[in-house]
Amino acid sequence: MSQSLNMLEEIRLRRWGREHYVPELSRRKDWHPIILEEMLIKDQEMGRQNPTPDMRFVPLLNHLEFRIDQPHAKQISTAELEMTNCTEQYLG
Repeated sequence: MSQSLNMLEEIRLRRWGREHYVPELSRRKDWHPIILEEMLIKDQEMGRQNPTPDMRFVPLLNHLEFRIDQPHAKQISTAELEMTNCTEQYLG
C-alpha cells in the first residue's frame, strides 16, 4: 500500500477501526496506523462516557454509628424580644 492515502481510503480504515473495535491489549500491532489511531480515539470517548465506578459512587461506610440529635430550640434575637414586650404592652 502506498504511504499516502486519499480521503476515501482513510475514512474506510477509520470506519473499520470503529466497527471492529477491540480493547488495547487485544489489538494487533501490524494493523494500519489509522485503524489503531481510531481505536485510541474511541478509547478516549468511551472513557468520558463510562467513568470508572470510583468516579460515580461514594462508598458507604457500614461500620459507623450515627446519632440523631433532638431539634434545636429556636433562638430569639434581642430585637424580637423587644418587639414581643412592646406588643404585649399595647395588646395586653
